[in-house]
Amino acid sequence: MYLYLFFLVSFSLSLFSQSTNTPLFQFAVVADCQYCDQPTNRDRNYRSSLTHLKNCIKQCNTQDLKYLVHLGDFIDKDYKSFAPLLELSSQLKAPLYHVLGNHDFSVDDNLKASVPKLLKMPSRYYSFQVQDWKFIVIDGNDVSLHAYAKASPQHKQSMKIYKSMYSKLPGYNGAIGDTQLQWIKDQLRESE
Repeated sequence: MYLYLFFLVSFSLSLFSQSTNTPLFQFAVVADCQYCDQPTNRDRNYRSSLTHLKNCIKQCNTQDLKYLVHLGDFIDKDYKSFAPLLELSSQLKAPLYHVLGNHDFSVDDNLKASVPKLLKMPSRYYSFQVQDWKFIVIDGNDVSLHAYAKASPQHKQSMKIYKSMYSKLPGYNGAIGDTQLQWIKDQLRESE
C-alpha cells in the first residue's frame, strides 16, 4: 500500500500564465517516504523508500524544477532514519521544502523540537516565494499529542483541548492553533 502511494503522489506540476498559457515554472510534490531501517511489516516495505527516493531525485534532476516539496512523513520512526534520507536529498538540484507529518515526530521526546531544524525549515510553518507566487506551508501538528515532548506546555495544552473536544478521535490527529491561524490570515492579507 505505502509503496504504491509513494509512486502515486510523486509528480511534478507547472503553473501557467493566464495571458500566454505558457509555463511560469515547474515544481515537484512527494509525500510519505516513511523510511526506517526495519524489516517489511505486512504491506509496509520501509527500507525500499531509499531506493524510491533515489529514483525520484534522479528523475527530478532531469527537470527544470524551481523546488520540490515533501508533504510529510519523511520518516516512519526513529530520529536516525532522517540521516540517509537527508544524504540522498542533498543530491537534489532544486531546493527542498518540507511539511511536517505526524510520523516525523515518531522520535524520542527530547528530539521532537529539533526535527524542523534538522529538515532545514525556518520554523514549523513558514512561507516562501517563487517569482510572484507565495507558497504557505502550514503545520497540521501544531495542536497535537505526538509533536511535542510530553512535559512541554504545548503537549499539556494539546491534551487539554483533546480531552475537552476530541477524546473520541484517534490521538494521532492534529490541528492548527490560534497563533498559526492568525499567521495564515496575515500571510493571505499580505498577498492580496
